[in-house]
Amino acid sequence: MRTCPYRKKPVRATWAVLLTLAGTACSTIPRDFETPKFGIADIAPKTVTVFEQRFDIQLRIQNPNNFDLTINGIRFEIDLNL
Repeated sequence: MRTCPYRKKPVRATWAVLLTLAGTACSTIPRDFETPKFGIADIAPKTVTVFEQRFDIQLRIQNPNNFDLTINGIRFEIDLNL
């Protein structure tokens, strides 16, 4: 059974494009990037009932990098040890 010599070229080209894109994506991240530090600055009770408590929480976010971070949103969980 004979194989077609042209069949391997599209596969190689696809892999070359994928590896190039992966390398480019990773090179856009600064090498000296440090993760921001998050802390709780203040907690104040808002409404308190028997089965539910609501609090206003102020966060302190510190960016240790020398460039601005573009943030579209933050998602986090707070575990309280009662």
